[in-house]
Amino acid sequence: MANKIFSASITNWYVKAYPTDDLGPEIDGNFAGALKTMAKGGDIYDYMGVGDSLVRERLFTRLSEMLDLDYDHIYNLWLEQAVSPELRAKAEENGIIIKPQTAKENA
Repeated sequence: MANKIFSASITNWYVKAYPTDDLGPEIDGNFAGALKTMAKGGDIYDYMGVGDSLVRERLFTRLSEMLDLDYDHIYNLWLEQAVSPELRAKAEENGIIIKPQTAKENA
């Protein structure tokens, strides 16, 4: 089970961090789900329910801070489903098992 911080609502964090952004209340999901979605090749915009790149960038920045990793680890996860050893280890430390998309799922 994911650490409580990663199980937390992205919406709750976002509306506190960016109170003037009207998209905040529309955001869905939690941080662990965002990581798992990207690792499986899912669409992060669909997962969040918001198709705004600034929201995505803010989420990626927050995930990198939470995992104490460079932003590039999260960006590459999203862009290429590239799960670096560092990302996998940090996720597992927080109770998040990241399973990459398999060839069978890709077909």
